[in-house]
Amino acid sequence: GLKLEHRTISEPLYTDPDSPLVKLSLELVGQERALTVPYRTDAGFLASAFPCIVLGPGSLQQAHTTDEWVSVDQLHDAVQLYQRIIRRVCC
Repeated sequence: GLKLEHRTISEPLYTDPDSPLVKLSLELVGQERALTVPYRTDAGFLASAFPCIVLGPGSLQQAHTTDEWVSVDQLHDAVQLYQRIIRRVCC
């Protein structure tokens, strides 16, 4: 007797792996390719206004679990990464 309605305010986020923002981010984190994950963020909505990626501290294995956590060191590393991206994109 359950009824399930799926509602969304945006399309899922898709950013071309060849986009300059993806390429810059991969360069700065030292990875060769971007990953796709099966969860929702506000980035799908924000992408209608400007290019978006989802990039943050922590581990995908820990994310969105009952005992999710991020270390202080990971937060500091993320801040430094965001600063490098901002300097390259905005300055």
